[in-house]
Amino acid sequence: MSEQHQRIDQRTGPGTARKAALEAAGVVRALSRACLQPLGYLAFAAALGALSVAAAVLGDEHELGFFARRLNRTIWRYPEVVRPGVNMAWLAWLALFVLAVSPLDPITSRWDEVLLGVLAAGVLWRRMLAARRVGR
Repeated sequence: MSEQHQRIDQRTGPGTARKAALEAAGVVRALSRACLQPLGYLAFAAALGALSVAAAVLGDEHELGFFARRLNRTIWRYPEVVRPGVNMAWLAWLALFVLAVSPLDPITSRWDEVLLGVLAAGVLWRRMLAARRVGR
């Protein structure tokens, strides 16, 4: 090895390139997690919705419906687990609604706004009814 290469190696050290690569990998991992985590929250909220629909459709008479209802109620008892998914679902709804009302709306009819409004009204109505049941 030449004298110049030895001086460069002494300044940077043999592990400097490895440290830089590990730091870059950490940054990439953090960015990918920041981008993918909201999608995971949305998937979790969709799964909770599907579990609720399965419980309602199958009913308590069916074994799977009974199990789905109990599992759904058990998960909803832990708001610290459910809250991020619900917040992300409301944020996605808001983004879709803003897109639907904007001039950049890819669907030219007004039915997408109506559908999003009915969806929000249904969720809020269900929450109000649940709050009244708890108050009794």
